[in-house]
Amino acid sequence: MENHELVGKICVPLIASDESALFSMIDEAIMSGADILEWRVDYYPFQALEEIDRLLTLIQMKIGTVPLIVTYRSVAEGGKGTACLDDYCYFCDGVVSHPTVTYLDVEWTKWKTVAKYSSIYNHLGKIILSKHDWTLGIEERQIQKMIQAMQRVQPAIMKVAVTPKDVNEGEELERMRKAYVFPNETSSSALLLIGMGEWGRNLRISGHRWGNPWTFASLSNHEASAPGQLTVRELQELWRKGEDF
Repeated sequence: MENHELVGKICVPLIASDESALFSMIDEAIMSGADILEWRVDYYPFQALEEIDRLLTLIQMKIGTVPLIVTYRSVAEGGKGTACLDDYCYFCDGVVSHPTVTYLDVEWTKWKTVAKYSSIYNHLGKIILSKHDWTLGIEERQIQKMIQAMQRVQPAIMKVAVTPKDVNEGEELERMRKAYVFPNETSSSALLLIGMGEWGRNLRISGHRWGNPWTFASLSNHEASAPGQLTVRELQELWRKGEDF
């Protein structure tokens, strides 16, 4: 019998650079048992927002009721995106209202500008506020302050990804995830706390036990969108075995 305590939701990033590869990845991800898909638009060399709109409509026909996250991750936060801030705001404003989009990832460092120059506040139930810190080492106080600031916006999801430098910091990050309770009496937002790199691996595997709404997993080792990301097959096998991590 399957132990549901050990089984979480898997989100597969789609990092295709052309339309054919994108739809092939979608098919493969759905076949793999992915619960959620994330289209990493920063990997896709589009020329106009109308192209994204067209592809989102086609994606809807492929995925049915599978939730879709749309993300344009900047180079500064570990992605491929080089758009200026004005173009980023235009992208977010144009994408967030599309019916195919379940969630739109908005980088925390750009939030104030995006909120000021777009209709994004009308769609907070679709917003993932995200921050990816590639600096080696974690600071609990800084993480707490960031979560508190995000909480005041009341997005659907607060996503904080940090990079523990050793096993002790990895365990500290797990302790923090266990201690944070979201949603709670004062916040409707969920918290997705991620450890990147080798020492964040256990949190990727077991974070759903302590409240993470999902974990990211790639279709293969060479298609990972962040360091430390397991493959769907690896993650499913670990959950199936029910091992302690």
